[in-house]
Amino acid sequence: MDSKLIVLKLFVQGLGIDGEIDNFQGRKDFQKAVLLGQSISGIDLGYRFNWYLYGPYSPALARDYYQIAEAIEFGDREYEKHYLVDAIREKLDGIRSLFNVPEDLNLSQSDWLELLASWHYLISISKYDDKQASETIKRTKPHLAPYIENAKKTLI
Repeated sequence: MDSKLIVLKLFVQGLGIDGEIDNFQGRKDFQKAVLLGQSISGIDLGYRFNWYLYGPYSPALARDYYQIAEAIEFGDREYEKHYLVDAIREKLDGIRSLFNVPEDLNLSQSDWLELLASWHYLISISKYDDKQASETIKRTKPHLAPYIENAKKTLI
């Protein structure tokens, strides 16, 4: 497994995401975790995102996590011999709690990550104002719209 893929695997694990991509939810979580992890921690892995049906999506990231899965399937566990340097691990440790669904919300972690990543993308990357971002989420993700204020408070 090449070093870029090893770093990606360790980065996602450092955020508390298992990195399994054998189902849609796992792939969605991987995408959202990397967007939030890069943006909030300031650790740029080089992935860029576009708006997609389920929020921010990076085709390059998808290619890379499929390569990781394939390498592991064929017995390559090189990533187990490596670790994140303390400074990076500490940054990831500092934001991992954002990924936990607040106890008073009836959302899956996957939906919570989709909401956080979508709000962050619309405000920080697309440069929408609050009204535009809210309207976009209400239109494209009506099941997540009631929780917008929770996401905003979490990302402050």
